[in-house]
Amino acid sequence: MQCNVSFLTRKSRGGVTHKDDVISGSSIRIGRSTDNELYLSDFRTSLHHATIHDRQGRYYIEAESGSDIRVNNNIIQSTRLNGGDIIAVGPYDIKIVSADEGKDLDITVELVRQLGDDLEKLKQRSVTTLAATGFSRRRWSWVFFTVIAALFLALPIAAFFSDDVRDMFKDAPITADIAWKTGEFESAHTFFANDCKACHQEAFTTVRDVACVTCHTETHTHADPLFFELSGLNETRCATCHKEHNGRDGLVRRDEGLCGDCHKDLDEKTGTDLKNVQDFGKNHPDFSATMFRYDAAAKKFTSERDALKDKPVETSNLKFPHDTHLDPEGLDSPNGNQVMVCADCHQPEPGGIGMKPINMKDHCAQCHRLEFEEDVPQRVVPHGNLEHILYTLTEYYGNVALKGGYDDIDAPAVVRNRRRPGQRVTPRERKDAFLWAKQKAMSVGEDLFEDRVCATCHDVTKVKDGDSPKWEIAPVRIADTWLPKSRFVHNKHKTMECTDCHDASKSEDSGDVLIPAIDNCQQCHAGTSEVHNKVESTCVDCHGFHIADDFLLGDRKGMPARNERSATAARMEKPSK
Repeated sequence: MQCNVSFLTRKSRGGVTHKDDVISGSSIRIGRSTDNELYLSDFRTSLHHATIHDRQGRYYIEAESGSDIRVNNNIIQSTRLNGGDIIAVGPYDIKIVSADEGKDLDITVELVRQLGDDLEKLKQRSVTTLAATGFSRRRWSWVFFTVIAALFLALPIAAFFSDDVRDMFKDAPITADIAWKTGEFESAHTFFANDCKACHQEAFTTVRDVACVTCHTETHTHADPLFFELSGLNETRCATCHKEHNGRDGLVRRDEGLCGDCHKDLDEKTGTDLKNVQDFGKNHPDFSATMFRYDAAAKKFTSERDALKDKPVETSNLKFPHDTHLDPEGLDSPNGNQVMVCADCHQPEPGGIGMKPINMKDHCAQCHRLEFEEDVPQRVVPHGNLEHILYTLTEYYGNVALKGGYDDIDAPAVVRNRRRPGQRVTPRERKDAFLWAKQKAMSVGEDLFEDRVCATCHDVTKVKDGDSPKWEIAPVRIADTWLPKSRFVHNKHKTMECTDCHDASKSEDSGDVLIPAIDNCQQCHAGTSEVHNKVESTCVDCHGFHIADDFLLGDRKGMPARNERSATAARMEKPSK
C-alpha cells in the first residue's frame, strides 16, 4: 500500500506550512519509535501506537496493545477508514483526506494539543545543570585535575626518586605507581615486581640494555657480532623484542616478524647462502637435510646438506630394506610368522620430541640371532667387535676339541673320538686339537662375516693380516635427525599415521631418506597470514634463535662486568627499618 502524508504546521501569525512525504509498505505503523513508517516524536505517543492495514483494497486502523485511539471522538480499537475521518493519536490529529477503494491513502498530520507550560515549570523546579548545585564546571575541573595529578603523576614520581615514599606503600594492597603499570610481569621477574628502578633506572627514559645485563651477564649474545655484522642484530635494544608487562608468556616474542623482519630480504643485507624466508605457508625454501657420507679411504664420516627435493641418498653403511620388514604378509622369524609395524623399532623418547636410537640388542637380535652352531642355537657371538667374535669362536671350539666327540669328518681323531672319563690326551693330541680349533674358528668366522650373518646387514671386506685373514666391517652411522636446524615434536603428531609422512613400505634401500618435503607439511601447516583450515605456525615453532656461545651480553661495550653484583640484588639486601 502507498500513503501520501502531509504534515501541517500552523504559524503564530496565521498561515499553514506543509511538509509532504510518501510512505509505502504492506502496512503503515504509527508511533514514537524510529522504526515506524509514520513517526510521531511527541512523548505522549506510544512507541507503537497504531497500525493501518490494507485489506482487499479497503483501509483499516487498529490500536496496538495498551494504546487508545479516537476516531471522530469515539474511542475504538479497530475500524474501517473513510474520507473525512479524524483520528486522534496522542496530541496529533490524523485526517483522512481520501480512502477510496483501490486508490492511495491520503492523510494529513497535525500537532493540535500542545504541551503548554507544564514542561518549563518542571524544569525550573528541577536541578538539571551543574551550575544549579553551586559548583561551576571550572571548579569541578580543577578539583579532579588536582586529584588525578597527585595520585597518578606526583605520587609515582615521588616514589621513583624517594625510597621512603616507596617503602610507605610496600605492604599496602596497592603500590604508589600502580597506575603506571601496563600489565602483569613475566613469571621470571615477579620476585622484583615492586622494584621499578630495577629496570627503569632513569626517569622518563626507556629501559636501557645496561639494566637487563645487570642481571643477565652470563646470557649469550643473540648473534655472533663478528659473523653477523648487522646493526639490526647487534645494536637493537633488548626491550625492542623482549617487552615486559605482557603477562607470564609475553616476554619472549613468538610472532612471525621476529625472524621475518631480517630474513625476508637477507640476501640484500649480507653475503650468505641462506635463502630468504618470511612465511611458512607462502615464502619458505625447500627443506635441506644434513646427510652423512662415508669416506672409505679416510675411514670417517663427513656431513653435507642436500635439498630433499633432489632425492639425496644416505650412506649409513647399513643394509636395511624397509619394504621387506613391513611386508603385510609377515616375516619368518625364530618365533614364527611375524607382521611388523613401524612402532616395533621406532619408539618415541621421553617427552615425545624425537625417537629412541635403534640398536641391535633391543630391535634386531630377536630375529637376527648371531648363532654359529646349528645344533647349539643358544650360543651366539657378541655384536659389534671383531676381536671379541673371533675370541668367542676360538674359545668355544677349543673347549669342544678338548672334550672330543665333535661330529666333523675333517677334524682330527682327538676331536672326533669320544673319550672315557679320566682318559688323558697326549701333548701331540692337544696340539692337534688346538690347531683344529683355531682353523675351525676362522672357517666359521669367514662364514659368519661373509655369508650368513654379518654381510646380511653390513659391508664386510676381507683383508690379509700376515698369515691370518682379517675382516673389516664398515662403521655404521644412522642419523637420528636429518633436520638438525629445526625442531619437530613427534608427540604432537601422534594422531597421524607414520605412513602419512614416511613412505617406508615402498623403500627397498636403506639409502632412501624417508623425510617428507615441505609440501607434505604445508598440507596441514601454514604461516600466520591468511590461515584457513590449517594450523597457524610461526618460525619459533620449529626453529631456535641463533645464539652465539662464544660471546656474552655482559662483554659488550658499556655493560657492567660479569662479577659486578646486580643492582637489584643490592636493593633487595637493604636492611628493613
